[in-house]
Amino acid sequence: MDNIEVIELKEKDEVLEKWNYFAERTNWHFDVHKSFFKSILSEFPRRSIDGYIKRNFDSWWGSSSIQYKERMTFNELHELVKPLLDCEYSCNFDVI
Repeated sequence: MDNIEVIELKEKDEVLEKWNYFAERTNWHFDVHKSFFKSILSEFPRRSIDGYIKRNFDSWWGSSSIQYKERMTFNELHELVKPLLDCEYSCNFDVI
């Protein structure tokens, strides 16, 4: 189950012209987001692959409790990511 997410301001048809080769190889599992904050990278910080697997292989449709939001300060980013880093130091890479 391959899936490509492209973050681009252009319309999907226009993006597909340049990404056609890759989209074809994933059987057109291809999404275009105009904002980073609509992507899986923002939805599952530091856990995008884990979130993808949990959602698409484990049939989990919940939401990550840790998500990037627009206009966050560096202090807010630090506080948001700290629990993830603490888990990583313990070799725990679960989606939280």
